[in-house]
Order: sequence, then C-alpha cells, then structure tokens
Amino acid sequence: MFNKSANRLTESLIGSGVVDRADFELYRFGFEIGFAIIANILTTVAISFLFRMPLESLLFLVAFIPLRSYAGGFHASNHFRCYWLSIIAVIAVLFSVRFIATIDSVLIFVVIGGICAAIMFALVPAQDANRPLEEIEIRVYGRRARIVLCVEYIAMIVLSVLGLASAAAVVFCAILLSGVAVFAGAFKNFIKPITPIS
Repeated sequence: MFNKSANRLTESLIGSGVVDRADFELYRFGFEIGFAIIANILTTVAISFLFRMPLESLLFLVAFIPLRSYAGGFHASNHFRCYWLSIIAVIAVLFSVRFIATIDSVLIFVVIGGICAAIMFALVPAQDANRPLEEIEIRVYGRRARIVLCVEYIAMIVLSVLGLASAAAVVFCAILLSGVAVFAGAFKNFIKPITPIS
C-alpha cells in the first residue's frame, strides 16, 4: 500500500526532473515512511473520536512514541504490518483504559507497572533484525529510554494518586505495551542474536 504510492510519487518526481534517478531509493523510502506515519496519525485520530476518547489517545501517543522509539523491541517486517499492529494496539489500549479506569488501580499501577518498568530498564534498547542499532545508538537510546521510563512511571503514580484514573491508565498502557515490544524483541534476540552495527 505505502510502497506503491511511494514508488509512484518518486517516479513522478524523477519524470518531472525534480529528483535524480540515482536518489530513487532514498526518496522512495522517505515517502514510504511519511505515508505510513500520516496514515497512522489519521487513523488514530479517527479511532479516538469513534471511541470518544481524543484526549486519552493524544496522551497515549505522547507517552508511547518516545518510550517506544528509544526502548526498541519487536518491529514488524514492513510498514503495512506495522500500520495494522499499531491500529490494533490503539484500539486495545482504549478498551483497556475504559476498564482499568473503573477499578481501584493504584496498586495495579505500582506493582504491574513497576515489574514491567524494571524488566524494560534491564533490557533497553532491544534490537530487532528489522531495526539493528549501532554501538553508539545502543548507549544513547538505552540512557534515554531509562530516563523516559522513569519519568512516565512517576507520572503514572502521581496521576493515580491525584485521582486522574484515565490519564494514569493511559500511561500504564503505554509502559505495558512498550514492555511487551521490548520483551518480544529481547526474546527474539536471545533465540537469534543480532550483532550491533559497528
């Protein structure tokens, strides 16, 4: 889906003389990433209004994107699969937030969120064969992921104590979902190790 659109747009730019043929792959890849990001954002916005949870969806993206970006973990083999996994994740999170926000969840956040955060703290950044990291990225991303993780864990507890159950549940789900991706990536690496790019 994104690949064909990116190919067509790049060929069009080459045909009009805007882009050099030698740069085809660079532009094609950039357009493919751009289309995937735009599709994800638009679909997430649509889902958020469908669920009548636009603020929760926005908070989820604010919490999830930086943590996932630095923590790493499992990555889909192509943008199409990534798109559908992302949409399924957003729907699952919004369903979960509605349920979690209705229960007395401070202890759940502290214990389950703490276990997940501790495991992530030890494993980040988790590489994936579809997104190998350089040595410098491993050090920098690991440090940043741990900082973001600590900030979000503390924010989750504070929001919960203040009685902002929905907001706390959103951050909890962002940590949990990132943790699942990290654990899946680390487990995959254990079975089939990835050598960092030097």
